[in-house]
Amino acid sequence: MSKVDAISYEGLYTPQSYLDAREARRIIAQLEAVLEMEKSQERALDDIAERYKTKIESLDRSEEYKRKFLKGFDEGLDEVKTAIRKLESITVHAKADLIARTLSENLFGEFP
Repeated sequence: MSKVDAISYEGLYTPQSYLDAREARRIIAQLEAVLEMEKSQERALDDIAERYKTKIESLDRSEEYKRKFLKGFDEGLDEVKTAIRKLESITVHAKADLIARTLSENLFGEFP
């Protein structure tokens, strides 16, 4: 079973996820698992990129060609990582922050 299979998204973005502190803590734990999985995937992507760079460096091409190629590769990789982090921030972090604030201010059960 993969880590993705172990994460339950059921109820994640529903009003029920705000009903009580126990459910809120469960949702926060799920969001933390998602973030850890994302970090693991980014580390795996970095490993792949390093292997790729090593292969490019070993090519029988001019140093200038390899330097320009790797510069473009790094710029593209940085764009992808930035986009992923923005999406993460908008979704996972925002949800976790909202639930954590609700927990810290003890707002459960105070809604009409």
